[in-house]
Amino acid sequence: MREATDGAIDDAFELASYAQILADVTPDIYEKYFPKEWVPQVIDIFKQIVPDAQSGEQEGGPLVGSFFIIDDNYNPDICNRGGEAYTDNRQRPADSGVLYDYSQTYICPATFNEVLEKGDGPAPRRADLECDDFKFAGSYRMANEMNYIGATIFHEMMHSNLIVVVAFKDVEIPGRGVLDNMIVDDGGYGPFTTRKLLRENPEATKRNADSYTWCAMEVLWTMLCSKELQSQGGRFVDAVAD
Repeated sequence: MREATDGAIDDAFELASYAQILADVTPDIYEKYFPKEWVPQVIDIFKQIVPDAQSGEQEGGPLVGSFFIIDDNYNPDICNRGGEAYTDNRQRPADSGVLYDYSQTYICPATFNEVLEKGDGPAPRRADLECDDFKFAGSYRMANEMNYIGATIFHEMMHSNLIVVVAFKDVEIPGRGVLDNMIVDDGGYGPFTTRKLLRENPEATKRNADSYTWCAMEVLWTMLCSKELQSQGGRFVDAVAD
């Protein structure tokens, strides 16, 4: 499991890198998931994960050093209910000499052993997926089949307050405790639900982790599948309800 996690972190960095590098040429994709005025904040969050993406670097920035993936399943109910992972923000001891907080993430074992559409086996790395995996009834479509372990890790990074505070430093979140997650899961999951959230409750997209994840994934897969998408205007067809 540890080896799979280490490799998938590189996929998460790749996702953050390409999402910001291609932001200028895919503004329409960002605006499918977020209000237009919030898009700069989204890009700023991605830059906290990989600060030097524009120079070709795909290494995590210093803030990622306070995002820990742990082996202790301290909240097993989440995994037992079918969750893929969970993240909490924590405070270092007052006498630690370190002034900032950190987050800890546990990835549920089932995430590494999901039953995939094309057969049983471990949940994939990004390189295990092909554009034709997203072709349905003759069209390339946004779909849950695009998901992979690195995207799950990216999603959990969206729960790390130290990473996302760049967008929320001037935003009041009523009722939030000091260590409560700034970005949560209340708006739902998946490419269909996150797009629907923008139509029904634009403000809620700002605090919905999977909105950030699927925005980044649509940008990445649009680039990776650009040849296949030429026949349909360079973009994926919208996702359908599960």
